[in-house]
Amino acid sequence: FVHSGLAAPVTNYCCLDKVDQCSITLSAIGLSGDPVVRKECKLPKYLSAWNINGDSAVIFKNANAVSGTYLTNTCQAVVGVTTNATQGVYQASVVYTGTWADSGETICAFTQDVEFIIIKLDMKRPQNVLPESLPVPYYFLSTFNDATPAVCSVDCIVKTDPDAITIQSYLSGKITWTIDAVTGSTLSWKDNAICDGNEAVYIAAPYNYWEAWAQYTGMPTNNSSFGRKTASYSVADVGYSGSGIAKIFFKRDVGNHPGEGSGTTPNWYYYWIEGSVVANLSDMTYAGDHPTRLGQFSPPSTLNIYMKAARSSQSSIKTHRFWIPDESVDPPTYSASTGYWTGKSLARPSFTFDARKGIYLCRSVILHEKKHKANYDAINGGGDSDNDGGTGDGCPDSQEGSSGGAPYYFSAKFKDTYKWAATYAPYADYGDDEMLCRMAGEGVSSVDVDPGNDWSDTNGRNWQNY
Repeated sequence: FVHSGLAAPVTNYCCLDKVDQCSITLSAIGLSGDPVVRKECKLPKYLSAWNINGDSAVIFKNANAVSGTYLTNTCQAVVGVTTNATQGVYQASVVYTGTWADSGETICAFTQDVEFIIIKLDMKRPQNVLPESLPVPYYFLSTFNDATPAVCSVDCIVKTDPDAITIQSYLSGKITWTIDAVTGSTLSWKDNAICDGNEAVYIAAPYNYWEAWAQYTGMPTNNSSFGRKTASYSVADVGYSGSGIAKIFFKRDVGNHPGEGSGTTPNWYYYWIEGSVVANLSDMTYAGDHPTRLGQFSPPSTLNIYMKAARSSQSSIKTHRFWIPDESVDPPTYSASTGYWTGKSLARPSFTFDARKGIYLCRSVILHEKKHKANYDAINGGGDSDNDGGTGDGCPDSQEGSSGGAPYYFSAKFKDTYKWAATYAPYADYGDDEMLCRMAGEGVSSVDVDPGNDWSDTNGRNWQNY
């Protein structure tokens, strides 16, 4: 029997995986002999590579020999595996032995010098490390722009080491990308003078990486279509692949969603309702971008919400003003003639209003305005007789004076027990009502909002967790 050579080229490429392990495949072909005595053979018996560039840490270990059939003039491939490998160019001698399958008799043996080029591929975008394994979890974030139709681009980048011209030539046309769909949006890959569809193109210095751009066009109908998307690349001929995760968001304050009110209502209003991200938001009417207001109740039943309700608010502390400290009076007592409470100074109430952002602020505004409406409805059934100006303060009598008490100790005589008019003059007429509504707004619970499905591009948990 005569062996005519290796099927694989003398220069062979393999890629390191995430645990610095790679594999190489070679096959032997071209046995010749008398057709009368053709038998099943095993070729090669083993593959080994020793002292590659003098580095004993890089060793290709023998895989089990597999059967080939002479009739196909080809014997099966041998796969060598190396662990703890380092990228680079290595020379080695590969020894092959062929045997008869039935007797084990050696039918040929040969040695050939080959070159192994071990390539390390490093996925730069999207993130190829599970965020949960990092000290500070992060993803690469991609957002639909403010155009109509909106476009969202995902940059897909992989670098190689070594990055020699020969390797660039070898990999050309071999790295291709895929990415998960955004349901309701059209996926394409940029194809222009630089990009070549989902086939990665080498971008020269100073970048020196392989790049492709995924592109989604058109905002999806459903909030659930946003979020984590897996992008994957594969390298032809070497059997290597990798993947990472991008996060897809919408611009919070832009109104280019595809639903009712598109162009008028902001994306946050549409998607937080559609995805049930903020409870009872559908009860509110979007009323534009007011310079100061977050929400407003207009009797008898209109509940408005404004652009600022999705942004952020500052915390503040308010302290009861109509109070006469007296350590001997416990519990505190109320004087209808003066409108003052008297009692232990240590019991003076102090209330903090937490700073909120995004969906938490939005839900707080909803609770606040609904409380205004609830107070209005209660007054219509029970009265509002504060007498420091001839009209009521929007706070039901049942919660003021001796009928009220803890925790707020509202005066039944003064409309603005907490003197909030010092910061906003109109509160002089309904400060007590405002106090109740502010406290109602503090009651945001975990069942009222769904931060895991907030895909707005600002102030959301998903946006912050990058």
